[in-house]
Amino acid sequence: MTTNRNSTNRTPSGRSLSSALRFLLLLVLLVGALGGVARAEPARRSEPAVRGVELELKERSAAGAVSTLRATLGSSPGDPGQLSLETVGGAFYKLRLRRDHRGVLYLELERSQRGPGGSLKLQAAAALEPDGKRALLARMTRPDGSGLEVSAALR
Repeated sequence: MTTNRNSTNRTPSGRSLSSALRFLLLLVLLVGALGGVARAEPARRSEPAVRGVELELKERSAAGAVSTLRATLGSSPGDPGQLSLETVGGAFYKLRLRRDHRGVLYLELERSQRGPGGSLKLQAAAALEPDGKRALLARMTRPDGSGLEVSAALR
């Protein structure tokens, strides 16, 4: 009994089995490629670019006079920033800030002055929204009625 080797490698339409497998493989690859296009992720909404943190310090004297100091520091998430300044009234400020990847701002403030107001060390943290709304970080009132308020916004 002899077996025809070629008859077992043919499909009913007369094609060889290897060309049928190649065609099937090409079809699967084509469907997979087109399916990848159909499942492409939607375009992500772009968030506003944040270039820095705007800090606002409001000092209130015992007599009720308010002086406001604003400073903007360039800030990328994870990178620390530092600012030192002296006001006309002789108060010296040292500010250190760091912003994490979730939008939380960590602030350390040191204020020193001879005479009224004296020295102050303050640490605060708050989550800031990227829309630029100002957030209150700290408010402090001294026994004589003077005080300090610190707020920040992403810009």
